[in-house]
Amino acid sequence: MLRGLLSSGLVPKSAVGVSDVSEAALRTLQDSNSSVAYATESTTELTHRYGDGIVLLAIKPDMLSQVSQQIATPVSGLVVSLLAGTTIDTIQKQMSRNNSHVCPVVRVMPNTAASVGESATAIARSENCSDGKTQLVKTMMATVGMCHIVPEKLMDAVCGLSGSGPAYIFTVIDAMADAGVKCGLSRSLAVDLASQTVLGAAKMALESKQHVAELRNNVCSPAGTTIAGVQMLETTGVRAGLMAAVEAAVNRSKAIGRGE
Repeated sequence: MLRGLLSSGLVPKSAVGVSDVSEAALRTLQDSNSSVAYATESTTELTHRYGDGIVLLAIKPDMLSQVSQQIATPVSGLVVSLLAGTTIDTIQKQMSRNNSHVCPVVRVMPNTAASVGESATAIARSENCSDGKTQLVKTMMATVGMCHIVPEKLMDAVCGLSGSGPAYIFTVIDAMADAGVKCGLSRSLAVDLASQTVLGAAKMALESKQHVAELRNNVCSPAGTTIAGVQMLETTGVRAGLMAAVEAAVNRSKAIGRGE
C-alpha cells in the first residue's frame, strides 16, 4: 500500500517515515525506487518525529500492545489503522494511554491489490474524527483503488469479502489455469487467459448497469458450452464454497476483535 501511495505523488516521499523490525524491509524502503525520508527499527524515534501527523499502523493485531508501549509520547495526530478485527475503541485506548487527548482514528481495510493501484478499500472513522480528516484518508486510499466510507460495524464484513478477497480470486485463477493445462494449454498461456478473463469480467461488473447475474446469463446460450460449465459450478458447490469462505473470514475477524 505504501508503494502505491508513494507512486501516486499525493504523499511526498520527503514527508514519510517508516518503522519496521525487519532490516530487509527497511533496506527496501531506502532504495532508490521507493525511498522514504526516514526509516528506523525504533517506533519511539519514529513517533518523536511524526507523532503529530498521520500515524499509519500496518502491523499484526497482536502486536498493537507491544507497539503502543514503545511510543514514548502519546500520538497527538491522526491514527490510521490497518489492523484486522481491532476496534476503534481498542486502538484509541492503546494509542492515547495516560493522556487526556484521545486521538482520532480511521480504520482502513484495503487489500493487496493496492500494490497495483486496484484495491477495494473501506474506511470507518471514530466519533472525534473530523469530516476533513476522514476525507483526507479517503483521498489517500483512492490513489490505490476504490474507497468507500462505512459504519465500523461493517468492517468485519469488509475484511472477509474484499480484504481477504484476492486470495479467493487467486485460487479461482489457479484452478481455471490447471484446467486449461489439463486440456492442453501451456501453463503461462493458461494463467494469462484466466487472469485476463477475471480482469475483464470484473471491469464489466463495475461498469455495466446490469446485475452480475444478467451478465452471466448473457454468456449462456441454449445448450451451449458456458451453461454446461455453469451447471457444473453449481453442482460442485462453488457458489456455496465462496460464500462460506467469506463468512469464515468474517467470523475470524470478529474473533480477533475478541482477542481470540
